[in-house]
Amino acid sequence: MSEWAQFWAVDLHVHTPGSSDARAEDYGTAEDVVSAAIAAGLDAIAITDHNTTTWCEAVAKAAAGRPLVVLPGVEISTDEGHLLAIFEEGTACSTIDDVLARLDIGRADQGKLDIAASVGFAEAAKEIVKAGGVAIAAHIDREKGLLRIPVPATLTRTLLEPCLSALEVVDLGIRTDVGNKIGSRRSIAYVQGSDTNPHRRRE
Repeated sequence: MSEWAQFWAVDLHVHTPGSSDARAEDYGTAEDVVSAAIAAGLDAIAITDHNTTTWCEAVAKAAAGRPLVVLPGVEISTDEGHLLAIFEEGTACSTIDDVLARLDIGRADQGKLDIAASVGFAEAAKEIVKAGGVAIAAHIDREKGLLRIPVPATLTRTLLEPCLSALEVVDLGIRTDVGNKIGSRRSIAYVQGSDTNPHRRRE
């Protein structure tokens, strides 16, 4: 094994037809998702459909024996905005479904876009971490993103929540704004994800 660091290309925010706003004809099968991700040069992806884990196992199965790590996850609609929950490879979907249930997104509501958890970013992040996952605030600088929290004190308190591991940004320049809000009180990671499947089928 090499002693040198290895860098991976990873997309931590991938949707599939498991999200009700994604058309199956655009995304194809689980095998198509895996093939497209590999063709795009990715080493790993996280399946994070809206309030559901429906496609996590199918995509993981399609990747078996192929050079792609598939992390199960979900994009949770909290009552303040969207939060990614990402778990280790091989984590049972039931573990993630139980997190959704504890946040009052029951089985009958999973996959719906017009529902939300009974708590905001911070409390949802705590539940994710308690279950062994990693919580990342989704597209913080866009609609339903963390920076849309209207009360400055609540926003700052949420940014300082230790269970919130990273912030997903569309514009990397937004890091300056976040830094102005939290100063030196914590160091937080930033990621950029596709928030769809940019590796979707091309005709």
